[in-house]
Amino acid sequence: MTEFQDQLRLKLSDIRKDSKSSGAFYPPTGIAEVLSIDAIRNCVFTIPHLNDNPRDIQRFATLIRETCIRIFAILLVNRDEEHITEFLFRRENDSRIPYTETGLYFFRDRNILIARRFVASQQEFDPVILKKGDIPRLLRDREVLPFLEDREVGHGAFGTVYKVVLHPTCQELVATRNGEVAIARKMLPPGSSAKEGNILDLVGTLNHAHIVEYFGSYTIKNVTNLLFSYVPINLREFLNTRPFSDPDIIFDSLYGLSDALGKIHTFFFKDVTGNVEISRIGYHHDMRPENVLVQGTTFLITDFGLSELRADDRTSKTRLKGGDDDYLGPESFNAVELCNGTVGRALDVWAFGCILLEIGVFIQGESVEEFRATRKDDITYGNSTITDCAFHLNGRLRPPVEKKLLSLEESENLQLKDYAALIRTMLDPNTNTRMKIQQATPKLGLIAIDSKVEAIHRQFRDVSYDKENRKTDTHKFILLEWACFKAWQSIFDAALHLDEKQVLMATIIPCLKKLESILQNRLRMQEQDEGKENPRTSEDKEVVESISLAVESLCRTVPTKHKQVLNDAWTHLVCDVDDIEILEALASAPLPDRYREVGIDAAKAFMCRVISDSIRAGRQDRLLVEGSVKLDNPSAMQQGGAEGPSRVLGFYLSQRVMIEYKAYDHRWTNDPGKEIHRTMNALVNLLDPEQTPRQGITRRRVLDCVGYFHEQQKCRFGFVYLLKNEKEIDISKLELFSLNHVIGMTQDAEATRRPNLGDIFLLAKELASCIHALHKVGWLHKKISSHFILVFSPDEAEAHEHVASAVLAGFDDSRPEASSVTLGPRAEYEHYQHPAYKQSVAFRKPFDYYGFGVVLLELGMWTQLSAMRDMAMQENPNNVDKKQFQQTLMKDYVDQLGERMGRIYRDVVEFCLMADDLVLEDAATDFQCDDLFKANVVDLLAKCFA
Repeated sequence: MTEFQDQLRLKLSDIRKDSKSSGAFYPPTGIAEVLSIDAIRNCVFTIPHLNDNPRDIQRFATLIRETCIRIFAILLVNRDEEHITEFLFRRENDSRIPYTETGLYFFRDRNILIARRFVASQQEFDPVILKKGDIPRLLRDREVLPFLEDREVGHGAFGTVYKVVLHPTCQELVATRNGEVAIARKMLPPGSSAKEGNILDLVGTLNHAHIVEYFGSYTIKNVTNLLFSYVPINLREFLNTRPFSDPDIIFDSLYGLSDALGKIHTFFFKDVTGNVEISRIGYHHDMRPENVLVQGTTFLITDFGLSELRADDRTSKTRLKGGDDDYLGPESFNAVELCNGTVGRALDVWAFGCILLEIGVFIQGESVEEFRATRKDDITYGNSTITDCAFHLNGRLRPPVEKKLLSLEESENLQLKDYAALIRTMLDPNTNTRMKIQQATPKLGLIAIDSKVEAIHRQFRDVSYDKENRKTDTHKFILLEWACFKAWQSIFDAALHLDEKQVLMATIIPCLKKLESILQNRLRMQEQDEGKENPRTSEDKEVVESISLAVESLCRTVPTKHKQVLNDAWTHLVCDVDDIEILEALASAPLPDRYREVGIDAAKAFMCRVISDSIRAGRQDRLLVEGSVKLDNPSAMQQGGAEGPSRVLGFYLSQRVMIEYKAYDHRWTNDPGKEIHRTMNALVNLLDPEQTPRQGITRRRVLDCVGYFHEQQKCRFGFVYLLKNEKEIDISKLELFSLNHVIGMTQDAEATRRPNLGDIFLLAKELASCIHALHKVGWLHKKISSHFILVFSPDEAEAHEHVASAVLAGFDDSRPEASSVTLGPRAEYEHYQHPAYKQSVAFRKPFDYYGFGVVLLELGMWTQLSAMRDMAMQENPNNVDKKQFQQTLMKDYVDQLGERMGRIYRDVVEFCLMADDLVLEDAATDFQCDDLFKANVVDLLAKCFA
């Protein structure tokens, strides 16, 4: 059995490590691996008084393993393992280590040598376990630190820095999986005060990602050591070696660095209970590239040897105690008294501005060391001359510094221009007007956001739909997310106030970084799949979901008041895609809930483009088979509300339908006839929800078109619309009336035959929303009037009760806004048309607003426009000009709406009738037209209730 114990001793000697601080040590985990329960049981088997029976052997082995494994290891290495009984019977355990000879009283007399061997070797079995929060830990002179490497990497006036490699199981500082654990140790000069450690304890409460992590401190042999995370490269080395140079990453990290410095300048800590609050005025006073570490892509502030956190009722002003001359401001030296000057927090701002300028040189691809050399100059103070590479001379910026600043200011890169302007305010020689760090931080944040947004646009461009190599639904969805991202950017840039941006900055930047990371991974996966016959698709769903979540998190940062504007902007950006093939791809993609509305609008926009292109490129023929549409008896066509032969009810494949006719010139028979056929096909596709999906208001207020038929002898087309069930009314018994007809037959009747005010408001609201939705996708109606707002009712007497469910019709003259086709106003409805609309004038959105305004006026006054026209002619027979009639409406009728319908309704009508003048005056774009209509019509009508 002695041979077995020798093997254990050999295994223990194998795990023994040399400490670079003092002596050697046995890692606790190594001891536990060697002295397994079986190994201890085999040893106990040979020890008298413990091996009386097998049950006792197992019990004692377990007790040793759980309570005094290190004591047993010490005895085993000293070949005294049989004396473990002395410890067990006295209930001694590992927590008593280190023992003194006095503590081992039970080994006196004849066994005193056992006690001396134990005391001499026990330190190796009890190495220091470094833990976070040791503040400070006082170590005994003989304690062993588990340093596998302890190499000097830097030296300064306030301490020496070492790279320390710890045994991974002898520390609780850094999470590791059996890899190398490196930390930084700053050894302070003997006799140094505990000030730096105290400051680090407070600064550590900030948990700031851009302040080097402080683990704690220990003191041994009267020397204090501070422990930090180890970062092998500082900013000076980074600028010389260029491990990366992406401006968006650099600006982002500089923003974080500035924020960290700001938190030090105005330090505040409140514990989780709220019972402890600490407020301080702080400064660093040694900001320079060597004291900024670069961990991955993150810049970290380090070295707080000159720092101080003062009570907030004191000033930050103090006599300069040190620092790097190259990065000190003009105030750092008193040239009159030839001594260090009085400095405050502004000194940090100057130094940080110097660092920013060197990084600007770096971003431009130039050498920072060469820039440093150009700054080198001699300065004479009395009889002394010094040479430095500072950024100022005689109270002004040195010429090389001014030259570099001008170079940045003249850059074509907008972020660098803003960056240069910021640096100039930070390098103000006058400390009273020099920018404060709290002012610089949000400016750096905006630069970081702009730069990050540019980088994300480049990534989206490389991973979204492109018609050639990237054509799957995944690529289409990514293109939609890109449009949503652009919409978010438009709101952030144009709609948010600077104060709002500053508040949201801390939330937005992490969202942008997350999105950038996802897109980078997608691009990496795409590059790996390039050239493969079967690229990976299993991860496509997860990619789209992650991109969607990242973009949605950005959109959630937009204040509620701007949410609808963001959604509208998203729709506009999708619908304004120049390439019709891409628009068609978006329109044809399957529509998860997130994309449903914008995808539907994309489909509408696509069909609008198709109408423009249909003359040159035919699409699916929507011409119905002759005889498939059965019209009601001719007498039905002449019933009061049917407006003569322009509309009629009938059946199509047993479904109740309305037919709306469009006549054409009999001379259009050959080629022009083919052209108009193609136009009719595209128009039907727009109004068919199977081809062009729609939802919400447009589903309720626009009938579904199933096709058209051609009556060549009568030179007309008939558009076929399905009727919908309303309020459980038998649609086979419905009659058709125009709103104009309903108003005409009840305008002189008693009030009980008029619609409820609430029904009028409902119709006005939803028609406004419907027009807005059509305009958003570039579609112009061109014939809005009460003649083309249709009411379906079982009979004429009840027609006024069904006004609330009226639908918008008359699309036969409609065209996409981009179409060059314009037929001029139709004579029979000319007074619903804007006075400026003429044969040679292209139709525009405000012309639709005018027609809608006239309809609202008819609803509000419950009087036909023709009656208003007749009244005007009676008062002034010469009043035949449309412009004069517009003025008559404004003067004689609009003003009356206030008392009838309320101020809001009156203001809406006034806007609609005068919208074209407002748009021309402001030179509004299409997008702005939509916004004006929404704000002055849709949103205002939404407030009308009765």
